[in-house]
Amino acid sequence: MNFVGLDLHKRKIFVTVLGEDGKILARNTIGTNKQDISYYLNNLKSKGKISIAMEASYNWQYCYRIAEGITDNTVLAHPLKTRIIGEAKIKTDKIDSYILAYMLRLDMLPKAYVPTKLPIENKVLLRSRISLVRLRTQIKNKIHAIIDRNRDYYTSLDNLTDIFGKAGLSILKNTKIACIDQKYLPNILP
Repeated sequence: MNFVGLDLHKRKIFVTVLGEDGKILARNTIGTNKQDISYYLNNLKSKGKISIAMEASYNWQYCYRIAEGITDNTVLAHPLKTRIIGEAKIKTDKIDSYILAYMLRLDMLPKAYVPTKLPIENKVLLRSRISLVRLRTQIKNKIHAIIDRNRDYYTSLDNLTDIFGKAGLSILKNTKIACIDQKYLPNILP
């Protein structure tokens, strides 16, 4: 069996392949799209069984799902428990991928929990929603600050329960206020 360490990045993946004896068989840089990953891993698998390790870092889910469909064993390393990589004095992609493959070969790699596809999708959906709600709240808070700076222009908003309702938005769009605020307020209103 060959042991493969993948050091994941946004635009590239650095790969180190170790044999059963611990010797380095290959070091390569591959792309991060499905075709590149699949081609490389299938090529390795055609030469014998492979076991892969990657750290739970940037975009690990994408690469993990591709790798688990091809390899005999795919391991997700827990980043906080894999301190040897993070605390290394000399830190390069070559060293990181080598250490992942080396620790995998010795069965010393601290494993991270890998949820199934549905919980991951739910988590992504929930995080996206939370992020968008926070952005909406920030924008509304900025609009409230503009209104407070220009209180004399917005007396008609005092009796509204929701200034972002139909009537409130109409007032906000059609009220002339101080020049500095007038320049960017129309650009952020729906």
